Amino acid sequence: MKKWIGMLVVMLIISLMSACGGNEPAAVNEKTKIKLGYNVWVGSAGVFVADAKGYFEEKGLEVELVEFANPTDAAQALLSNQVDVAITTLDTLIVLKGSEAEDNPLNIFHALDVSNGADGIIAKAEIESLSDLEGKDVAATVGAVNHFLLNYALQEVGLTDAQVNLINMDPDAAGVALISGQVDAAVTWEPFLSEAQAKGDKLLYSTADAPGVIVDVMATSEKMIKEHSDELKKMVDAIDQGVEAFQGEEEGTEQIVGDVIGVDAQEVSLYMDGIDLFKTAEAKELLIANHTETEKMIKEISAFFVEKEHMDKAIDPTSVINPFIYE
Repeated sequence: MKKWIGMLVVMLIISLMSACGGNEPAAVNEKTKIKLGYNVWVGSAGVFVADAKGYFEEKGLEVELVEFANPTDAAQALLSNQVDVAITTLDTLIVLKGSEAEDNPLNIFHALDVSNGADGIIAKAEIESLSDLEGKDVAATVGAVNHFLLNYALQEVGLTDAQVNLINMDPDAAGVALISGQVDAAVTWEPFLSEAQAKGDKLLYSTADAPGVIVDVMATSEKMIKEHSDELKKMVDAIDQGVEAFQGEEEGTEQIVGDVIGVDAQEVSLYMDGIDLFKTAEAKELLIANHTETEKMIKEISAFFVEKEHMDKAIDPTSVINPFIYE
């Protein structure tokens, strides 16, 4: 009896030593968690598919999608450390860099899509041109991407946003306000552009007229990049998979995207007509190969928001993009 007790004690000791590191334990395969802030936008199709199909988990990541009303809110959540990464627009990130911590600046590290007609200025049918917007009620989000697009367009006809009655609304609310007849024009996006045109409203200008003005990007802090560059690369790889599955018309992918953006699956392709989705190669072309043009746009955006007093000073265009994903 004592012999058996002694053997059990020895076995217990060996087991405890092994658990405490007496022998190297098997590595624990814990997933890295990343909080990803986003707003409902068809250009994030690759993200939605990657999430629904488990591509993040396959890369050893736990990505929690955190929804916000618009790109500005998502970026502000990044600034306040509520999320680790934000999907936002190039111009929004530029504005928020004016409020970033000096020891932990914000960087763009990837681009998801460029708007090629999916954002625009739409007006009541009787308004024939951009020039006719002078003195009219125009809904746009002040200090955000569609404010910049409005002014960019008005400059082509010798006007500025000061010459319209600018009503501050987020893009969704602006689209609804136009469709319901509350305003004369709205700077909004899909699906509101298509819905408004279907009821007879007139598209005056879109990002098809201004290529490269609205780019949806992924941004994070410099600290996150230094500490989790491998995980961020894996996340981008998973999103690439999502884009490939969607563009390859893999069964169920349009339904996934439609469920997120609130439209029927068969309508998703209509909204994609105004979007150029990026995988890593296309994003690299925009952000790195064509960096001179991108930095020129950054400079223009920065100057606009300084003029409108949404930023205290212009930023260095070369400080915005971190190319580690593409190296």
